Amino acid sequence: MRNFTEFISLGFLTWRLAHLLVYENGPYDLIGRLRVRLGVRYDAYSKPYGTNVVSEAIACFWCCSMWVGFFIALLSGDVRKAHKLAKLLSIIGMGMSLSAIAILIDKFMSEEVR
Repeated sequence: MRNFTEFISLGFLTWRLAHLLVYENGPYDLIGRLRVRLGVRYDAYSKPYGTNVVSEAIACFWCCSMWVGFFIALLSGDVRKAHKLAKLLSIIGMGMSLSAIAILIDKFMSEEVR
């Protein structure tokens, strides 16, 4: 990681992508239809739930932010340069850190909306 600003920017990117996948329908309802095709269903109170492993990961913001964080960590330039074990630990650590930032942003944003 080059600097703190870049890390925080990746945290915001993680939040934005996870928020898009979990809460938003996207243009022409593409993301909403993708969630339904992957198995996300809604109960009588419009609360999403998953019918399989993939849909459970997309129905939950915390789970989705973790997977998005891992994906962004995998694509990060600093992680690709590391050795095998260090690479795995870097991906896990950075993915969890990016997820934590995304969760904090989501908590802050949901409190601001209320």
